[in-house]
Amino acid sequence: MSNAAGILERVGAVRQGHFVLASGNHSPTYVNKDAIYTRPLWTDTLACEIAEVCGEWRPDVVLGPVIGGALLAQWVTYRLSLPLHVYKWFDPNRTILAAYADRGVGKFFVLKRGYGELVNGKRVLVVEDVITTGASAVGVVGAVRRCGGSVVGVAAIVNRTGKSAADLAIGMDISVVHCLLDMDIPMWPVADCPLCKQGVSISTNLGKGL
Repeated sequence: MSNAAGILERVGAVRQGHFVLASGNHSPTYVNKDAIYTRPLWTDTLACEIAEVCGEWRPDVVLGPVIGGALLAQWVTYRLSLPLHVYKWFDPNRTILAAYADRGVGKFFVLKRGYGELVNGKRVLVVEDVITTGASAVGVVGAVRRCGGSVVGVAAIVNRTGKSAADLAIGMDISVVHCLLDMDIPMWPVADCPLCKQGVSISTNLGKGL
């Protein structure tokens, strides 16, 4: 069983109120992924859980979207690289690299800083902290493929879409998705937001409310 739910509770990551998400949708619940990274030991715990499953996919590169996904990519790569011979997939002769994707125009992501050459011809694991609509993960998958990389799967700490991992994989046009914690959290377009209609103030401390 994953420790994700307990860690999110300990860091106070799940907040209630009226929030604007990166997608522009509104939601009564916000998963403050940044709170996780203030505790490196707990971040490492979650990265270890991802590595235990995704190591079977034998990635050459672990890559996430800026900013949180970039931090998670470092930790997952670290865990995949430790000489823990209890894992059948561990190979001391393999070097697994970490990288990240920059946000481009709109929902597009791009690989800068030489990362495009890094993923060319390589097996890439895309990691994300929270999947809300899946747009960021899809954008990173597209960036990897444009640079000649092969995406072996997507892993995330939290899936808050309410969709199954299999449905997410189909939507992302990849083989597999692995999420440590599934949450079914409502979100609405601005025009349909019941909180707006009730006059509930939008949070300016978390989310895109500013």
